[in-house]
Amino acid sequence: MAEVQFMEKELIEPGNQRLEVLSVEKTETYGPQVAIKLRVVGGEHDDYTFTDYASRDEDTGRINQGSKAWTI
Repeated sequence: MAEVQFMEKELIEPGNQRLEVLSVEKTETYGPQVAIKLRVVGGEHDDYTFTDYASRDEDTGRINQGSKAWTI
């Protein structure tokens, strides 16, 4: 079996960052999700933008309490 390898990706070090939510869109590419576009506010990575994806409930399409999307 072949080993799967990933390219290195620049990441923000673990820690607390202030984020501004720029937009939220429903997506169905890999099941029901929301695509949340975020911007870092302040600090070393100020103004860095990225998109994070979080799942929605498969039956209702709603965001469940306690889920990643709910937390964001």
